[in-house]
Amino acid sequence: MKRIAHVLGALLLVSIALPSGPFQQDAKVPSEPVTLRYVPKAKERIQHNWVATHKLAATQVLSQIEGEALRTETVLPTLDTKERRVTTDWIQRAQGGRIQRMRRIWNEAAIWGKLDFHVPEVDPLEVTLKSPLGNPSTSVVYSHVPDEDSYGAYFDQSAMVESLLGGVRLHNTCASLLPSEPVRVGDSWNVELKHLIELLAPTGAMDYRQIKPGGGMLIRTLLMGVGGCAESVWNPSDLKGHLRCKMVRVVGKGELVMAHVELDYKFVTSQDRSAAAEELQMLGESRRGTIVLHNGVRHSGEGAGTLIWNMALNRAHTYRLNGTQLLELEVQTQALHQPAVTQRMTLKGTAEVQYRASVVQSNEFPRPWTRNPRERSVPDTAESKPGKVESGGD
Repeated sequence: MKRIAHVLGALLLVSIALPSGPFQQDAKVPSEPVTLRYVPKAKERIQHNWVATHKLAATQVLSQIEGEALRTETVLPTLDTKERRVTTDWIQRAQGGRIQRMRRIWNEAAIWGKLDFHVPEVDPLEVTLKSPLGNPSTSVVYSHVPDEDSYGAYFDQSAMVESLLGGVRLHNTCASLLPSEPVRVGDSWNVELKHLIELLAPTGAMDYRQIKPGGGMLIRTLLMGVGGCAESVWNPSDLKGHLRCKMVRVVGKGELVMAHVELDYKFVTSQDRSAAAEELQMLGESRRGTIVLHNGVRHSGEGAGTLIWNMALNRAHTYRLNGTQLLELEVQTQALHQPAVTQRMTLKGTAEVQYRASVVQSNEFPRPWTRNPRERSVPDTAESKPGKVESGGD
């Protein structure tokens, strides 16, 4: 059982897969070309609701102690996860089709996981991680910096440590999927594969923390990117495949004109996550002087989905993605004065991503904010920082 725990604890990426068949809705299809574009509007307040679920099963687990024969493990665990992010965005200023200033709150940012070894004497592990940013009383302001063509970000209201903003992104608009020219129903276009991560991890890499002690091995697995936290293991420098879009229909009229765009993708990516595994070592491993010699992952996936674009409001309305994924990882560790141990695991599974946007009434937004309040650290609770995974068997 400890062999399985080691390789799972060092586990990495499980990117999300993409969508099911097209929406079945009969409507008259216009033959003229249409323009799909994102146009932010000042004073607009939109809530973005995103959730991803993963179901993974180990199909093979191999381990080998240096100098001994290769061993096949008979215990094959399963992992179920659900990651949810809900943001409310208030566009305060926009110009030339670009957001100039925007205020965002994370109403929710959490990931849940359940690891089951399917052994009678071993209870399933179940944990929930949350981000300190998932706090409606704290908001972040993004301001466009023309000279750098980028955005600066700072806290208002209840200030937190600036490092929490290190991995987050402003944009979660799907604008990078849109064609540069007008398209007709039936037209297809290619999108750079790197933009797939914008569907799999909108708003970027979240800084998740455990909310109560226990489940250390599963917590590390989630933080390493298995079953969620996709951006933490996405490797744009080693990424092959495709992301294609096709306009399949335009339905509705007036302010309810919706363009249905089918998506399909296929990708392969790989990287070495040894440094991250070292940072997330558990206490028992540290006491034994365990070092990570190698932690490699090869992740591949394919799937399809549908993006519904609101042409009247010039923004995404919903998208849904479904697909399959294959994760192959190899971990080599060595405890002090002990032979090295190499473990290999193959995981197969499915994933589903769902997103929707909705208008927020002005009286639902939090109270006025104060710029640059007295800075304070993240509240001292049972939460632990990444790299300091607490308790749990190893």
